Amino acid sequence: MSEDSQEVQHHQVAGEPRVPAEERYCMIAEAAYFIAERGGFTGDGETCWLEASVRSTGCSA
Repeated sequence: MSEDSQEVQHHQVAGEPRVPAEERYCMIAEAAYFIAERGGFTGDGETCWLEASVRSTGCSA
């Protein structure tokens, strides 16, 4: 298999349960709403979504 066609594999942290994709989506959507609300709904929705996604994974941007 070539490098271009290899799938990126994500590794689960030991002891942490995996959240189903649909549940994760709902969690990010709700968090993005509250981030947008906090900003008075004047910002970019995509930015709110990305911030919520980063916060939900515990990664820093």
